[in-house]
Amino acid sequence: MGEDAKKLWAVVRREFGERVRTKWFLVSTLLGPIFFAGITIGPVLLAKRQGPSTDTANVVILDATGAGLGDRIARALTDPSRATTAADSAAARAGAAQ
Repeated sequence: MGEDAKKLWAVVRREFGERVRTKWFLVSTLLGPIFFAGITIGPVLLAKRQGPSTDTANVVILDATGAGLGDRIARALTDPSRATTAADSAAARAGAAQ
């Protein structure tokens, strides 16, 4: 290492040591990850605790397929017992193709 690099390394080592010895460095090192975990996980936990909303909403379905997809979606939204999964739809298409 050159003389300038040694001087630079000495300054970096001293400055880092000064920062690490402060109370705020220790506090932020310990509480920082806890804070970020809280703002990441907290909303998820609150949403789970609140449960599903009973509010209703008006939904407009624009069907440009011409295949009646909009009608099927509207029926599924109004009567969840008639809703089909993607696997059910794929099986129905495969049966119709045969």
